[in-house]
Amino acid sequence: GMVNDSVSPKVTNVRFQITGSTGPGGHWGMRNYNGSPTLSGLDMYIAGATSADNYGIVNVQSSPGSSTPTLKNSQVVVGGSGTNNWGVVNRGSAKMPIAHSNITASGGANAAAVVHNTGSGGGATGSYYIENSTLLATAGSFSNYGIDTSLSFDTTIKPIVFSSRVRGDDSAIKIPYSAAATVSNSQLYGGTYSVEGGTFLIGGTWIQGGTVNALSATCASVWDNAFTYYATTCP
Repeated sequence: GMVNDSVSPKVTNVRFQITGSTGPGGHWGMRNYNGSPTLSGLDMYIAGATSADNYGIVNVQSSPGSSTPTLKNSQVVVGGSGTNNWGVVNRGSAKMPIAHSNITASGGANAAAVVHNTGSGGGATGSYYIENSTLLATAGSFSNYGIDTSLSFDTTIKPIVFSSRVRGDDSAIKIPYSAAATVSNSQLYGGTYSVEGGTFLIGGTWIQGGTVNALSATCASVWDNAFTYYATTCP
């Protein structure tokens, strides 16, 4: 749909729709390469790739750098029968703060709303916020994750989820065992695990479904689907 190569435009109130059938090439709504575009008010619908991938927004930082594309007040919907149906994909040392947005991924083999995949390049990405947003991954035949950083070798990636709803038919959030994530004032639902992987700090959060399966998890003021309150432990 759009490629931003080493530039940082402002893209506001634009609709992207890619739905034609395709082979191994796949569909990408937007590719941001070594830049910091400011994206607001996007309405993006990507589907149609069958033997390849359907991606909404792909961010690539080919070497350690400070570029940080941002997304706010937007909707990204990815679906169809592709191999990987991923809403926002961060590669290399890229990261994308997300605010007041809805990202939905469904169908295909692997569905995920937000993915970190080392891909080309590398380097620390550090922490970034996902706030006041809804992330949903459902109906993938193999895996479904609201946030999946497990595909990245960069364990410094730390999503900070604030006042958001994150749902995955398998896990709401999956991270490497050597990585960390923070969730506060949010809702988590996982068909199997609410969170899965390394170190989690969870506060003021409704864990609607799925058990906590973490190397280390600290919970404060959380409650489960039966509204049982846990002051200092995880359900």
